[in-house]
Amino acid sequence: MFGSVSAEDVAAEIRTLLRADDEASRIRVDARDVRFFGVDEGADRVKTLGRWAIEIAVRDASGDPVRRVVEVVAQE
Repeated sequence: MFGSVSAEDVAAEIRTLLRADDEASRIRVDARDVRFFGVDEGADRVKTLGRWAIEIAVRDASGDPVRRVVEVVAQE
């Protein structure tokens, strides 16, 4: 398998999901807002399949960061 999933890939998917709601679409999410857990410090991508914990901390937003799990699967 070649390739990886980057913080930008995750942010782009979040932006796509937010566009479906007028109010939520005003939220700006960039790659620097997404952090992977279980990878080297400062790494902005994962290169293996599996479930990965991420944290989304949107700039200029009040409240705590959101933690979710994303699953990286092979492209068909």
